[in-house]
Amino acid sequence: MGKDLQSKNLLNCPDVFADISNVNLFEGEVLLEPDKLEPMPTELIYKDDYGRMRHHYLDTRMKVTEDEADIAIFCVENQSGVSNIMPVRDMGYLYTNYNDTNYNEQIREIQRNGGGRQYFPATEGIHRNQKLTPVISLVLYYGQEPWNGPEKLSDMLSLPEAWEEKLGPLVTEHPVRIVHLVAQDEETRIKYKSDFRHIVDYLACMGDREKCREYI
Repeated sequence: MGKDLQSKNLLNCPDVFADISNVNLFEGEVLLEPDKLEPMPTELIYKDDYGRMRHHYLDTRMKVTEDEADIAIFCVENQSGVSNIMPVRDMGYLYTNYNDTNYNEQIREIQRNGGGRQYFPATEGIHRNQKLTPVISLVLYYGQEPWNGPEKLSDMLSLPEAWEEKLGPLVTEHPVRIVHLVAQDEETRIKYKSDFRHIVDYLACMGDREKCREYI
C-alpha cells in the first residue's frame, strides 16, 4: 500500500505524468506537456447493484487541453501485483458511471447541459454531431515477475473448442496497455526526462544485489 501511495503521489505531478505517457504511449515523442494537463477527480462514491453506497479511489487521471479544447483524458493505474481481472476492471474505468473521466458520464454531461434528448428522439442519446473526448488508459506494473495475467478480454473467457472458431471473432478483445517497468531496457529508460527515471533505473537493478548497491 505504501509503494502504491508513493507512486500515485509522484504521478500527480504533471511533469511526471506527461513523461510517463510520452515514453510509454508515444515512444518518447513529447506530445503531452505539463502545462496542458488538468487533474481529474479520482475519488468515486457510487451505488452498487444492491443500492449500497460504495467508496473507491482510482489512480491518476489527467485531461489534456489545447486552445481551450479537450483533446483526451489519460488514466494511469499502478499495479504492484498481477490482476486476473484487469481487462474487465479497465473496461469499467472507461465506460461505467463513475465520474467525468469515462464515456458514460460524458454522455450524461452533454444531456444535462442541453442538446440532449429533449431535442431529438431518446433512442439517439446525443446528436450525431456531438462527440466524446477519447479516454486512454495505461497500467504501470511494478512487479518483479513477468505479467502472466490476462492482457485482453478474450484471455478471461471460456470458449468451448467446438465454438472457438465461430465465437472468437465476435468477441471484443479490449486489450490492456500494461507496462512492465522492471523489464524496460536502457534504450527505453533514457527517454524519461522526469524524476520517474530514477524509479525505472532502480527497478532495473532489482534482483541483483550488487547492481542495487552500486546504483544507490
